[in-house]
Amino acid sequence: MKPENLFVCLFLLILGSGCTKEEPNNSILYEVILENYLSYSEEEKIPEQYLVFKNETDWNNFIPEIERVNPSQAEHFKVLDFDFDKNNLIIIIGKYYNYCCSRISVHGIYNKNGIVVVQYKESSPGRFTALSQAYVLLKIAKED
Repeated sequence: MKPENLFVCLFLLILGSGCTKEEPNNSILYEVILENYLSYSEEEKIPEQYLVFKNETDWNNFIPEIERVNPSQAEHFKVLDFDFDKNNLIIIIGKYYNYCCSRISVHGIYNKNGIVVVQYKESSPGRFTALSQAYVLLKIAKED
């Protein structure tokens, strides 16, 4: 290899190593409260999403969305022992699949310009035929 080519390759390698993915510096500690699946008919779906609940009223207003597709899971949510005075509640609802059972992995939670951002990834479902949608409930401390 010519010295000029080696220099160019070395320069590009050094330049490329300086470019890194932006890492959030406002990480928020979290605790997984519950992981489970919603199973229901294909007619009524809940979109993939994550939501942050700062108070019990907003959480209780969301529960009918779950109740519409899975009344038994909604009953668990209605009796959830959670202290909204000290914590915020996050629900991550995965994709709707005709096969069971995907899994949601949380890669981090951080604050970006006053908004809670959740980084997560969902695995592909298995081969077992069952209409399902993974969800995870998380707890984070309220900011002072």
